[in-house]
Amino acid sequence: MDSIKVAVMGGGNGSHTIAADLALKGHTVNMFEMDQFAAQMQKVFETSEIEMSGIAGNGIAKLNLVTTNIRQAIEDVEVVFLPLPGFTVSVYGQLLSPYVTKDQIVVIMPGTLSALEFREALRANGNRNEPIVAETGGLPFATRIVAPGKVKVFHIRSVCGLASIPGNNGKVVYEKLKEFYPFDLKNSVVETGLGHLTPLLHPVGCRAYRTIAR
Repeated sequence: MDSIKVAVMGGGNGSHTIAADLALKGHTVNMFEMDQFAAQMQKVFETSEIEMSGIAGNGIAKLNLVTTNIRQAIEDVEVVFLPLPGFTVSVYGQLLSPYVTKDQIVVIMPGTLSALEFREALRANGNRNEPIVAETGGLPFATRIVAPGKVKVFHIRSVCGLASIPGNNGKVVYEKLKEFYPFDLKNSVVETGLGHLTPLLHPVGCRAYRTIAR
């Protein structure tokens, strides 16, 4: 597998794990977090390392760059990963709009139709050099940050749905992203968006917990 330069946005469970996993697989990984949240991952900023354990493998991943400068984070990268909650997508569209280019692929994980929202945010903020925007039907892992700079993977998905906007870019996206994870190419982001079950499953669990807690 050839090394590919990527950027990972955010500092949550998914972002830490994607960054660590891809770095351990030999890719060049830049990681970005906003200034106001940087203190929450201070150890990663200090060491440029994330320790990963669990069923996806064990190791200490060395990142190429950890920064609060989004322009530097995505400079010369081929793929920008957004393993982020849906409510942050338009914010990242605004942050990335001055810098992201048509030569890059932006992947929202999971999408839940967020690819459409992200593209609209780019356009609303003046981006005229539009990248390919894609989304997945979920994260590749069930994972948690277990300590500062440490993640543990509890489950690996056998396959994730993948689609792009417009849909005719799907094969280009798939050929690039199959280097990273097992994806199932869909015809449209409608398939990946409506196929993501978290909005259905999480409320049930939360409600059950509250009922038991009473």
